[in-house]
Amino acid sequence: MTCYFAAHGKTFDVDAFLRRSTLDPVDVVHRGEPVVPDSERFAKRYPRSSFTIRIGSRYSWKLDSQVRAARLFLRQHSSEVRRLAGTNGLERLCIDFGVENDPKAFCQSFRLPIDLIALAATAGVSLEISVYPESSGSERADDVHKRTNGHPNKQMQPARMTRREHDHTKRARG
Repeated sequence: MTCYFAAHGKTFDVDAFLRRSTLDPVDVVHRGEPVVPDSERFAKRYPRSSFTIRIGSRYSWKLDSQVRAARLFLRQHSSEVRRLAGTNGLERLCIDFGVENDPKAFCQSFRLPIDLIALAATAGVSLEISVYPESSGSERADDVHKRTNGHPNKQMQPARMTRREHDHTKRARG
């Protein structure tokens, strides 16, 4: 996977912000749009408007390379991220690091360096780590990216979910 920067808000006017921004999102969602495009069968709608930016130029499950890319992103775009943080309607800014679950590990720990935490905190950006199920031997990180429509927090389209993913999602939701 790779890491993503995302901005969310119920009343966030994502289009107005992006018209004047140098940030280049890979995904834009508007509040009220269906989660599954072109489908009335699934009535779930997005509760917030948001945009997502892929950080870094390559897909990698390795946290250390994602941390380097996030650090560089925050330094290069610090003024734009600060402007975004002050935008009306914005509820949350986040950098999400995607890592692969290791089913053989008894415990998995992930450390984020203090300088990255400080950069993010100064900009008003939270940090999160998303742990994805182990990919099959033939599935690469960019395949997971395509399967989730380029957004790590987007619900996968039900028709594309494997049985294992469906069961995992069902257990996670309770």
